[in-house]
Amino acid sequence: MKKILIPTDFSENAWNATQFALAFFRNYDVNFVLAHIEHPDILPSAFETLSSYITGEMLPTSQVYQALENNKKKC
Repeated sequence: MKKILIPTDFSENAWNATQFALAFFRNYDVNFVLAHIEHPDILPSAFETLSSYITGEMLPTSQVYQALENNKKKC
């Protein structure tokens, strides 16, 4: 079984990419893992070159589930 990580910020573009991945791998045994990714506003504008500043922040599960439910309604 394949595991596929899908980074998402729950934007329209991310939703389209997720739908593409689901369709592309529809004939495979796959576990999809959604990772909510956001651009941190508190970091310097050149944070792409300063990887030591990049940190992860866990959102409450309820917020993630709500965002998923909102996207599911689009189908």
